[in-house]
Amino acid sequence: IRTIPSVPLKTIKSVDGILEVRGEVLMTKRAFSSLNSQREEQGLPLFANPRNAAAGSLRQLNPKITAERNLNFFAYQVLYPERFGLKTQVEVMRWLKETGFPVQGTEKPAFSEKEVLEYIAFWNEKRHELAYAIDGVVVKVNELALWEVLGRTAKTPKWAVAYKYAPEEKRTRIKEIK
Repeated sequence: IRTIPSVPLKTIKSVDGILEVRGEVLMTKRAFSSLNSQREEQGLPLFANPRNAAAGSLRQLNPKITAERNLNFFAYQVLYPERFGLKTQVEVMRWLKETGFPVQGTEKPAFSEKEVLEYIAFWNEKRHELAYAIDGVVVKVNELALWEVLGRTAKTPKWAVAYKYAPEEKRTRIKEIK
């Protein structure tokens, strides 16, 4: 992770104690295309998609290879936010940015079910305009105090819901069968 240029090794704001930040490592469409072009020239198997390429890059035992993969990072959560006086997810995102962490920048508070559905529909239409691939959006409860009340299952929090878009389908044309 330390080899990813967008991960700050020092914060802009002074932070007392331990700071734990969660986020997502990703590869832009351009970096993915470039990586696959290089792999093709070298006779190596191509990656299926940017998400697999980013995940494979993080599993490299050699950090130099990871560093060469043009990865990016977006922060989206602070563990123990109360230590920093943060009470809402909106505050967390603002604080992360002010502290020097990159955030996606597409976050938007919604105050009704209608606004949530409009946001989901908006990004379904605009997702291809982003520099990176997305397969959906995550809707979170804003009030952090409610996160503990709502709890979690064995695998997922009940205070966040991932809305997945329908997968893209493309027609395959077989030119020759051997």
